[in-house]
Amino acid sequence: MNNTIEVLKFGGTSVGSKESIKQTCDIVSALETQAVVVVSAFCGITNKLSDICRLLTNQRYEKALLLFSEIFDIHFEMIESLDLPQCKPFLQEVYDYQMQLVDAVKILNEISAKTMDAILSCGELMSSKIIAEYYNCNVGNTIWLDSRKIIATNSEYTDAEVDYGKSKILCESVFPKIYSQSTKFVVCGGFIGADNEGFTTTIGRGGSDHSAAVIAMGIKADVLKVYTDVTGIKTTDPKLIPSAITIESLSYDEAFELAESGAKVLHPNTILPALNADIPVCVLNTNEPFKPGTAIITNSARSGSASAIAIKDTLINISLNLHKDDNSILSLTYKIIADYNIKVEALLYTKNNFTITLQKNLFVNELVELLERFGELSITDSVTALTIVGEKMGENNDIISNLFALFDSHNIKAIKHYINKNSIKIIVPTETSISILQLLHNEIVLKNVNFE
Repeated sequence: MNNTIEVLKFGGTSVGSKESIKQTCDIVSALETQAVVVVSAFCGITNKLSDICRLLTNQRYEKALLLFSEIFDIHFEMIESLDLPQCKPFLQEVYDYQMQLVDAVKILNEISAKTMDAILSCGELMSSKIIAEYYNCNVGNTIWLDSRKIIATNSEYTDAEVDYGKSKILCESVFPKIYSQSTKFVVCGGFIGADNEGFTTTIGRGGSDHSAAVIAMGIKADVLKVYTDVTGIKTTDPKLIPSAITIESLSYDEAFELAESGAKVLHPNTILPALNADIPVCVLNTNEPFKPGTAIITNSARSGSASAIAIKDTLINISLNLHKDDNSILSLTYKIIADYNIKVEALLYTKNNFTITLQKNLFVNELVELLERFGELSITDSVTALTIVGEKMGENNDIISNLFALFDSHNIKAIKHYINKNSIKIIVPTETSISILQLLHNEIVLKNVNFE
């Protein structure tokens, strides 16, 4: 495509009400470029649809139907409030199809993953259609596009993998035809695609970001703008530390480390197709759209210094002094972790010690019983992981020595620490975690001379 074009993505909180939809319309109408707008389902709808799938799995058909009624009432009320009567036939068509699916599940007395995807997809189908009609009425030159025509996937229903090559071909075929007809804006739903047989698929949580990135790649967009309810990515959680500030730019590796360590930020895996295509990615605030947010880039200019701190609590730390070096402890531990879906924050194995920090789980006792066979256990309940993130920061001896000098001067004793290439993870008691976070944020992040 030859003209300047942007891809904008609005998440569920950005399209959760009449007022928020109007806000997105104001953002789009101010654009001087063409744009593809990718939207999530209305806030909370995907969770309700997931609940319906669970109810149908357990043959709770009446409750499932009641929840369907609640979902469609929300959408019919939305089109009433936005004065969009032209959307009623579409919503009715979606509703009728969902009722057919429920009838089929009742007859078979089971629900397939393919049927689950057909149910889960209706949130994005309805929200995108409503928003497209609203934009067209208030801005003009807007059309709705069914995402299944441009996002190609395999047939792993409920967690399908995107076929980037085929999706790119579809985008290159579909969008030039659309934009040759004086269209300025295209609205489509995220999260959904279609397999080779044309069946509906979903691409997992974070799928709307992923969809937007695939489309940006497919049309060679000039920029991908991801709108959330905060102004960019902060140096730490602003709800805990009000002095947290927006980071101007963040490398892909830093964003990945923060997301993995518990920060509520855009997960970079979802926008990797855009980054691989050298398309700038900006994280912006729907409520303050003209404030600069955070740019995610391939490499950081602040290599070797701290950028942000992620915090993750409700953890437990288990340390084991080994009777003898025994590599079988690792394979047995990984088996229990996989069998019981235990989420591990960090793990360290040496000749004399085995330490694991993990999310509390009903099945942690299974792991404890295993580890007791190998040595003497020390368990610390209610711990928090503070992860200081910066590209190649773990290779900077000065920042590491300054960090532990800071701990010594404030008489802080960490339960455990883990140093990786792009992060330093410190395990501390939950009761003192916020005061330690404040100290680290002030002394390690905000005093970073290269930060601004």
